[in-house]
Amino acid sequence: MLRGHKIHLRLLENEDLPLRVQWVNDDEINENLGFDWPLSLSKTQVWFQNSLKDNSKINFVIIDNDSCKPIGMAGLLGVDYKNRNAEFYITIGDKSYWGLRISDEVIFLILEYAFLELGLEKVYLHTFSYNVKAQRVYERNGFVKEGILRKHIWKRGELRDIVYYGIFKEEWEQRIKNK
Repeated sequence: MLRGHKIHLRLLENEDLPLRVQWVNDDEINENLGFDWPLSLSKTQVWFQNSLKDNSKINFVIIDNDSCKPIGMAGLLGVDYKNRNAEFYITIGDKSYWGLRISDEVIFLILEYAFLELGLEKVYLHTFSYNVKAQRVYERNGFVKEGILRKHIWKRGELRDIVYYGIFKEEWEQRIKNK
């Protein structure tokens, strides 16, 4: 378990899957996700069983420390131990937590885990170009815009641009030192 001040992260469990499906199928949340949509519980259960055998994926549930309530999900995908990098993702599924900077704490905990526990040198992510709020969060937390892939992902009837961000271990360490 990764513990912060307001939240902690624990590994995704089978009992979390209905909530995950609910969040992914929410129109407002899904607008910024790269998930297939709509998502079924049965497909999610198959995905979950397969992910348990896949060491390149680490899926966490974000838990509010005060209420012990699941409020989102985050993790690392495509963990590449040879090239020492992974892709980060986060979704705050409980909308009552939007705007509370929970993401900042999640990002810190996952970067700390990626760099210090897994020995990675880079964490990267992508977001849709229209998701300006997420871009502000990533930049505020030290991610650097690396490029744009134009018309790269089919989302709700059209090809959408995605923006790639990355952060290196030494950049993250420098940010920690300067705080």
